[in-house]
Amino acid sequence: MVTFYDELPPALARFLLAQHLFFVASGTAPDASSSSPKSSSTPRINVSPKGHARACLWLASPRRAAYLDLTGSGAETAAHLRADGRVTLMACAFVGAPRIVRLFGTGVYAERGSPEFEVLLREVAAAAGTAGDTADDAGDDINKGEDDEVDAADSAAALARRSRRFLALASHAGCRGAVLVDVQLAASSCGYAVPQLEFRADRETLKQWAENKGEAGLQQYRAEKNARSIDGLPALPSQSAAVTATRAAAPAATWSFAGPSFVTGL
Repeated sequence: MVTFYDELPPALARFLLAQHLFFVASGTAPDASSSSPKSSSTPRINVSPKGHARACLWLASPRRAAYLDLTGSGAETAAHLRADGRVTLMACAFVGAPRIVRLFGTGVYAERGSPEFEVLLREVAAAAGTAGDTADDAGDDINKGEDDEVDAADSAAALARRSRRFLALASHAGCRGAVLVDVQLAASSCGYAVPQLEFRADRETLKQWAENKGEAGLQQYRAEKNARSIDGLPALPSQSAAVTATRAAAPAATWSFAGPSFVTGL
């Protein structure tokens, strides 16, 4: 009921890009000095839902994924990536054929304005110009929807549309960074128990909240809410001098988009 892949196949990539929602799980290893696995000092595991998936998710290659991170009340994923690096992305079909797809890997958190973040934006902007038919297997049974990425006749135009949505969200006041993932293992399983749910619309509340806060208000909010995780781990380095000193993100050159974009034709 489960199939594992060393890298993300095109059919699963198309499935992921067709979803409106995905989930992100992260955590850190328990403190070896803790006397009990249930000790209050044991780091917590976090799971976060990510909406606006058709704008924020980007698949750069069979082994590279990225998504934009909007300002929220916590910064658990950012903190966990800095402390541990392990991360899992998961999406499931709520309409059409049942399916669950997971991406297991390691990641880095790129704050908005960082070299890594700027590399991501440049490559997304350039991707539409390098579109090819790298994932054009129309025979696969995927979770088809109304979005043009899924069944567009002109794959280059579809890629350009997704690129514009990604860049528009990246420029929104509420965007605080991006998660860059090195995919080490992909898995596809049945999803037979996942309920069928009808998509109505993306919620615009978080984006509207950020717009109302304004840049100064957002900076203050992030300093108060996003500098550290609930376990006290450093999260967003720009919000704390102490956090900045411990930053250990990989240099931009180690996370590249060489070759045609993987989202072409999806």
